[in-house]
Amino acid sequence: MDTFGNCSQALQALRAQTLAWVTPLSSAALGAQPHPEFSPIGWHLGHIGHIEARWWLNDAATLAEFAVDATVKSQRWRLPPMAALLAAVTKVRERATSHPIAPRLAWWLLQHEAQHLETMAIVQQLQTPDVLLPLPKVAPRSATIAATTVTVGSDAVWAQDNERPARAIALADSRLHGPITKQEFGEFMAAGGYQRAEWWSPLGWRWQQQAQVHQPLYWEALSPEQPVCGVSFYEAEAFCRFAGKQLPTEWEWEAAWQQGAIAPAGIWEWTSSTFDPPPAFAPFPYVGYSNAYFDDRHRVLRGYSWATPFPCQRPSFRNWYLPHIRQIFAGFRCAEW
Repeated sequence: MDTFGNCSQALQALRAQTLAWVTPLSSAALGAQPHPEFSPIGWHLGHIGHIEARWWLNDAATLAEFAVDATVKSQRWRLPPMAALLAAVTKVRERATSHPIAPRLAWWLLQHEAQHLETMAIVQQLQTPDVLLPLPKVAPRSATIAATTVTVGSDAVWAQDNERPARAIALADSRLHGPITKQEFGEFMAAGGYQRAEWWSPLGWRWQQQAQVHQPLYWEALSPEQPVCGVSFYEAEAFCRFAGKQLPTEWEWEAAWQQGAIAPAGIWEWTSSTFDPPPAFAPFPYVGYSNAYFDDRHRVLRGYSWATPFPCQRPSFRNWYLPHIRQIFAGFRCAEW
């Protein structure tokens, strides 16, 4: 992934994947909004086209109804006919391919589409939460990270603004356990984990008292040997306290993947890290892309899920969500020092 030529091919390949995934869906599936925090699948498709027109063609008017600030999420089910939407998105791409684009912006647009394609998969799963998830079976294992100085982040052309710059950081000895399986998480549930405040942070317990959840969201879609999936940061944090451990930092996670000590297991993994700006942060392509989420509330997830397209699969990629979100394909592992 180091030339615009490769990015041009990747843009074509990902668009083919997007269209092949969306086209067979029914109008009901495209317009459904099974959770208020996640827009309908059809809205995401229109948004992909709008952002491409906005940033590749400098055309903010095309598909403007799919701009983030055009409608509140509760109104995003109001979609044009699917054939018209597909035609509009396709026309944007046809226009764009004859216009020059800077390589870094092209990579950003590629990853923007990839992220929304994964969100569309989440929305579809929310419509049928008990459908089996295509996750590998994993055996619980441990990995040791020796105290060392490692390079984190990236200066590559495809790196997002929140990954830059590459820099050296010092890590202490640590040991990572997991990923935590459904069977292991069941031990937490059997011990009354959702009812015992001592294993939860004050914020987590307050959330649990309001949410009153009693198992991970995708519990019925998992076999015992699969990684637990559909948990919030608060649930992951509570399990780690139950186990006498903690969540790893995002830098420990990145270093462990770089060193081959761990590998993604088909889920995003919560870390203990707050989504903070790197040193000398410079926003790209616009001020609010990452900067709006540097609020001391959003938490970092690392790895990638079974639904994450290839452009976002790398050790330095940072995903972020609010700690109460459990609809994404997320699990976790524990760490100790």
